[in-house]
Amino acid sequence: MIAGRTRLEEAVRDLPAARVARLGQGLALLPVTDVFFDSVTDGTVVLGPLHLDEDEPFPAGGTPVSRALRHLGVVARAGQDEFEAAGLGRRRSSEDWLA
Repeated sequence: MIAGRTRLEEAVRDLPAARVARLGQGLALLPVTDVFFDSVTDGTVVLGPLHLDEDEPFPAGGTPVSRALRHLGVVARAGQDEFEAAGLGRRRSSEDWLA
């Protein structure tokens, strides 16, 4: 989950299973582990769509993830996408973010 850093840190303050990783541009990442997911849901959730099939071309507006990050206020520089601009490229797996 990605949201504004302050808002996300406040939202999970009393959730021991939550671990927030700071990103760039005022955002933070909350890796949704099985333990965290089970602590805050009844087992159901609806997300996305944030992916494309491998053979599906990128839409003119960018990938679903890039569009979602733009919606959160991420601004990419020339030659950079929103994923990189937000600092998400620093690590590639939830386990790396939790370390």
